Amino acid sequence: MTDEELYLQKRFKELGEKSWISSQFFFTGFLSVSDISLLHETCDRAGIRYTLWGGAENAERQMARFGDVESIGYEIPFPIVILHVSPLLMKFADEFNHRDFLGAIMNLGIKRETVGDILVKDKEAYIFAEEKIADYIIENLDKVKHTHVKVEKIDGLPEQMETKKVERELLVSSTRLDVIVAGRYKMSRNQALLLFRGQKIFVNGRVCENNSYQVRENDVISVRGFGKMEFKNISGETRKGRVYVTILDYQ
Repeated sequence: MTDEELYLQKRFKELGEKSWISSQFFFTGFLSVSDISLLHETCDRAGIRYTLWGGAENAERQMARFGDVESIGYEIPFPIVILHVSPLLMKFADEFNHRDFLGAIMNLGIKRETVGDILVKDKEAYIFAEEKIADYIIENLDKVKHTHVKVEKIDGLPEQMETKKVERELLVSSTRLDVIVAGRYKMSRNQALLLFRGQKIFVNGRVCENNSYQVRENDVISVRGFGKMEFKNISGETRKGRVYVTILDYQ
């Protein structure tokens, strides 16, 4: 385990303990997929209660809230706001990608954990940010690449930006995780194995190094650099023993 992982593990335990002792909620910043896997492992072992939320359903980067609503007796919402970034003059705006917006935000000198997912569509972006840093971003983010932009808070994502689940059917030899990953992303089993070794495959938010894991109904599988899907069921079988499986692609 790296020094950073050890620090995070200690921090999770400290926040869980503080919440238990004081009967108050405590929040982390936005956690990466790997951080969330470590959170699950650490807190599940220690019996620490927590909730995850990233500002929208199926957000990749999420905050953890330590504390139990039932025992504390009230609830505090996650301190997350959505910022809409758009060009001042759409006609003359550059073409953007995720990295362009992230780079512009990091150039403001703020920490990565204060910003969650960044959703880009055409020449606009929707940014999930900690409430305490939102006004600073609004006041200081005035340019992305060569394009002058404006930033404003919005109450929710427009419908076209919400995660969509597209049903697909795969024909595979079995429901082993490496087979499902290889079949969905059109790679060899050896290529899939390298992803397992690199700890780039997550099942229900937890890193999975067991390539022979038998996928279960409603398992959510994230493959870093490739995408995210949900396993639904086996929908049929061929005479030669191969199976049709139904998955939902997150888009």
